[in-house]
Amino acid sequence: MILSVVLDSVAVPVWTAEVVRRLLRNPCVTVRTIATTGADPAPSSSSLSYRLYLRWDERRNRAKFNPLTIVDLTSELAEIPKVSIEQIDADLAIWLSRRPPPALSGARLTHGVLRFLPSDPGRRGTDPPYYWELFHQEPVSGSAWELVGAENKSVIAAEGYSATEIGWSLLQNQASPYAKAGALLDRSLYEVSRASPSDKRQLSDAGQNGAEQPSGGERDCQSLRVASFIGKNFRRSIHRRVAYRGKEPYWFVAYRRDPQLFMARTGQFRREGLEVVQPPEGSFLADPFVLSRAGKTHVFVEEYPYREGKGVISQLEIDTNGKMGSAQRVLERPYHLSYPFVFEHGGSVYMIPETMGSRRIELYKATDFPAGWELVHVLKENIDAVDTTLWIQNGVYYFFTNVAETGTTPNDLLYLYLSDSLYGEWMPHPANPICADVRSSRNAGCLFMRGDKLIRPAQDCSLRYGYACQLNEVETLSPTEYRERRVGRIEPDWYPGLIGTHTINSNETIEVIDGQIYRSRYG
Repeated sequence: MILSVVLDSVAVPVWTAEVVRRLLRNPCVTVRTIATTGADPAPSSSSLSYRLYLRWDERRNRAKFNPLTIVDLTSELAEIPKVSIEQIDADLAIWLSRRPPPALSGARLTHGVLRFLPSDPGRRGTDPPYYWELFHQEPVSGSAWELVGAENKSVIAAEGYSATEIGWSLLQNQASPYAKAGALLDRSLYEVSRASPSDKRQLSDAGQNGAEQPSGGERDCQSLRVASFIGKNFRRSIHRRVAYRGKEPYWFVAYRRDPQLFMARTGQFRREGLEVVQPPEGSFLADPFVLSRAGKTHVFVEEYPYREGKGVISQLEIDTNGKMGSAQRVLERPYHLSYPFVFEHGGSVYMIPETMGSRRIELYKATDFPAGWELVHVLKENIDAVDTTLWIQNGVYYFFTNVAETGTTPNDLLYLYLSDSLYGEWMPHPANPICADVRSSRNAGCLFMRGDKLIRPAQDCSLRYGYACQLNEVETLSPTEYRERRVGRIEPDWYPGLIGTHTINSNETIEVIDGQIYRSRYG
């Protein structure tokens, strides 16, 4: 696909620079020309209180990713021809200017213009981006790429949602939505290349210049209500200090053995029949996975000993009376381990634990099940990935993994990779990222069949990490396509005082789930 990139100038915000660099690395596209509008890439507000707030916010977060820092791309774009906007001739224009695109000439743009929308479509035109989500303490902050075509009709090509960083810092809240722009553009180019507008959400007519205009009220930079924003956060901080003084979050695991109650069978999560597992002294348990072998059922968990400050993998066995035994440590590394994805393949038992601390995805094989494990293969190197989950279908090995890119968290982007074997080379799926919504991106356990439906459990990390479980039906899974839709949910309400639940698994004999509560820090 031939592209033309439109910038305000060659001095651009960091998030824009990363989008351009990603395009230049993409083997499926060619950036033929660059055009500039001459607009200021970082206009300032005339509100004194807001400018003072921004100055304080930037000083406070100097060491963190700032998507709006201006960088110069002169050297990186030196060999790409520069044209005026009227001279653009390409399949698609990537619009990275603050100015809205003008009326389009369909003869010179095959598909139209893709432009980035900071904030979700319902807040288009708000300025500054992501301030009002923070002000109103909304759970998510959205971003999208909009395809503007003939007659300035527009559709959303791809959209994503990040957890709103509730608190004092606008800069922290802007980081993840802006950082997702490059990944969402990859997904948008996939959608445009497939020419499947029926799969996109139709928007209203974009107007003569392709943009909704601010309409006063909270969209006006002159009335940002900064004093009210500071007051709300001050009251919130005081409340949290009082409400949670002397308390700490604590994860635990629960299980049941009546298959008639299993969610994989009923389609709904029920509260009855659950028993809580007693953790080792000074530890919590989370991320339960199950595997039955040789007539015995085993539960593998993340055990987190507080004094050691990192997770290890432990195993518990169900006895003949249906009671859970004590946790026995089976795998430990110099770095944190969690999410022990265990599975049988070719007569052997394997595990893919979360090993983000090593910046790689590791495959272990049981040498003396369940206690003996050996590292046999590194599935992928130099990657900040968590919660890798395997599904094998029609001879294709699908690896679902959550990747933390610069400025994003491990909860934001779900990628899919393909291979022809367990030890084979991973190839990225063309629809990546297959999910960019913090409410359903991060894996929450094994994929499973419910009747003839394939279900992917996911975490909702919008209100907090591991808040709830989202259940997604995988409608299409092939080497070239991926589609899913939400079909269910497990709220954190099945145990008294619950504030989170983020992993669920089952087999024919046992269902396991974890939960989080606040408990006294002093025992």
